[in-house]
Amino acid sequence: APILQWTRSSDEEFRWRATWALLRPRDPAAVGALLVLSGDPSSLVRSWAVRGLAKPQADSANVGTQAEFALIRATRDGDRRVRTEAVRTLGTYADSATVATLLVALESPDSWLSVSAAEGLGRSRSTLAVAPLVAATRPNRSCAVRVAAMQALQALQPSAALSAAMDVSRDSISYCRTMAMQALLRAATSTPTAALDARLDTLRAERRAELASADLATRLTSLRAIAAWADSSDLGALLEMQRQAAPGSAAAGVMGSTIATVRRRLSGVPAGRGWPALAPVTRSFEEYRRIVERWIVPDYNGAPRPTARWDTPRGAIELELYPGEAPMAVDDFAMAMDSQIILGTEFTRVVPDFVAQQQTIRGGNVLRDEVNRRGLTRTNLAWATAGLDTGSPGYTLGHTPQPHNEGDFTALGRVIRGLDVMDRLELGDRITGARMLGGARAR
Repeated sequence: APILQWTRSSDEEFRWRATWALLRPRDPAAVGALLVLSGDPSSLVRSWAVRGLAKPQADSANVGTQAEFALIRATRDGDRRVRTEAVRTLGTYADSATVATLLVALESPDSWLSVSAAEGLGRSRSTLAVAPLVAATRPNRSCAVRVAAMQALQALQPSAALSAAMDVSRDSISYCRTMAMQALLRAATSTPTAALDARLDTLRAERRAELASADLATRLTSLRAIAAWADSSDLGALLEMQRQAAPGSAAAGVMGSTIATVRRRLSGVPAGRGWPALAPVTRSFEEYRRIVERWIVPDYNGAPRPTARWDTPRGAIELELYPGEAPMAVDDFAMAMDSQIILGTEFTRVVPDFVAQQQTIRGGNVLRDEVNRRGLTRTNLAWATAGLDTGSPGYTLGHTPQPHNEGDFTALGRVIRGLDVMDRLELGDRITGARMLGGARAR
């Protein structure tokens, strides 16, 4: 009741936050209000409201049929976020009307919709979904859709999933090939076949050949893929490449991480066990003074904030940084840009209407948290974390506000240009160019 009064506010900010607060506990008592809010004039309110109409809560509130119809209607909403959340929530239902709606969404050229539909169809356990999901793994679909469909098939028809993995392993996007290779490696461990072994041998040979590429990003991507199979025969070549790499370069950092991964797996020690966790970087007094003088003082005195540019296959994204609120994070970000260690980093977690997150930058530092008063809003730049002071860039771009994560993540900047590019980022897209532009750095 105290929350409901704010759903009637004329201020959209109050209404969407109240809607968010109603859906978070997953309390069936809120479903009736969320059904009403699914027709709110604000698309942001509607996008949160439809998320709260999942089948378990709707059935408990005895409004399952009404909620399902509202979700099907919302898949035709004029706002992309609402359509995406409706498709995702429909994945909790499994009747014929839902499956038919998800099959339509699976054909969408918008990966937010098609990926969400593939995931929902995987949970539906409907045999009607098998053939469309197989078709969605074909080369004419995006990497994101192919991977989502391949993974959905693993729950529905493992043999079809394996055949799809063989096909997806030829994708032009390195991340897509890596995901398919991991599926093939798992299958080869449990039920090896001559065809599987031959395909894996070909994939290994292709990645090794790419180590000689003139393109740095291609070489870095190949190194990351090689780490997946941990073949001892590659160790000598990797060590020689590391010896020849320029100290502190992006290639040296990635090679060091790949070599460590290969050695760990060959030792038989499971990942995360028997190896000490990395500690955040420690700094001297002089280092703190440098950071204060470079970042905090100019920001305190009102200097223009530093900005940066990422080039991606979808276009350019420009970022404004927060040197006064997160000076150590900004300093590390500038290092990753200046050293080009960020080059070739792929977006390996793209959750529709949530985040586009890069893989961990090989050779990057473990970072201390600098939680500040900047909220985790749409356009926010943050990084991944596994707990206090475990920040590990790659970086994360927020598609939507995330009040539930505030206080746990460091906000170090925001997108100021290229918001449409951020929204179009696909799984496997990578940073093809990176540079600092101006502001405090240019002083």
